[in-house]
Amino acid sequence: MRKIFLPLLLVALSPVAHSEGVQEVEIDAPLSGWHPAEGEDASFSQSINYPASSVNMADDQNISAQIRGKIKNYAAAGKVQQGRLVVNGASMPQRVESDGSFARPYIFTEGSNSVQVISPDGQSRQKMQFYSTPGTGTIRARLRLVLSWDTDNTDLDLHVVTPDGEHAWYGNTVLKNSGALDMDVTTGYGPEIFAMPAPVHGAIRCISTTMVGAAKRN
Repeated sequence: MRKIFLPLLLVALSPVAHSEGVQEVEIDAPLSGWHPAEGEDASFSQSINYPASSVNMADDQNISAQIRGKIKNYAAAGKVQQGRLVVNGASMPQRVESDGSFARPYIFTEGSNSVQVISPDGQSRQKMQFYSTPGTGTIRARLRLVLSWDTDNTDLDLHVVTPDGEHAWYGNTVLKNSGALDMDVTTGYGPEIFAMPAPVHGAIRCISTTMVGAAKRN
């Protein structure tokens, strides 16, 4: 009699083996659906601290002005890594803490918005879509300039000169013409974001400088 062997047991067990330790993205904020954007406790600019500063968020940041969540099965990595954040098509690095959490302030535009977070291993992503209706007190940016880079423990600085001659940089983060620089990231990757609710007509100059020891290089 001919014996026939069927590898049914191996087929049944293989999905379980591959599922262990896989990173999984969860977005806690923003919320999906329709919701008003409130200006109270919705901070765009972060306090600049030295030595090294990274992107972080105030504990009382309004839920309508933040991106927050966690990466499951991440704690075993035991160190800070970078995922990817894509907001309305604009991709930027997103710091992920050693416990798998991530958070950053973000003032969204009125209307339809989309937020996608990609895990550091690139294997998991989650997308949140919502419609932001006009609220009270918040001022939305009509122009955003994003500076990000691909190395850790490095310091690049974003300088923006507006058509009326105002200069935004880490020593002058808020301009009289409504422009503002959100933070000075000195620990690598960025992003540093310049936003302007009422852009001035004309050409804008963007300059990036690199900190090398005590000197800066354009």
